Amino acid sequence: MSGIFHISDAASIAMHTMACIAAAGHKLRSVELSRITGFSKSHIAKVLSLLVRAGLLDSDRGPQGGFQLARPASSITLLEVFEAVEGRLDEDPCNDPCPLCNASGCLTGGLARRFNEEFRKYISSRKLSDFQIDNPVFKTLNS
Repeated sequence: MSGIFHISDAASIAMHTMACIAAAGHKLRSVELSRITGFSKSHIAKVLSLLVRAGLLDSDRGPQGGFQLARPASSITLLEVFEAVEGRLDEDPCNDPCPLCNASGCLTGGLARRFNEEFRKYISSRKLSDFQIDNPVFKTLNS
């Protein structure tokens, strides 16, 4: 299935696992995050290491280990999480100036630029604390 809008698996894993960790309020292991989100443990482990490197998560090894937020959920935006795994979100995804479009205007009517602006505006205004997790597996972990 095709679509205009696409978020990479890594960015999706990052945003979902960070929201889960924020909602839990305690350490979660990658195995638990895999059960909650349905993403593979190996993909989650790779993404979690990027989030630790970016300073968004703290991690502890061992039987009592796991991942927890490095800062309060109310101070972490989805934009920070997205950019930790994808790099800086381009203001203008087109090659500007485009030698093909300059004479007659942009072939897409500037939609790519406007879409990126809207996406940036949305994810920069959303904090991890804004989201509730409604997953039966998540609820059993908190019982």
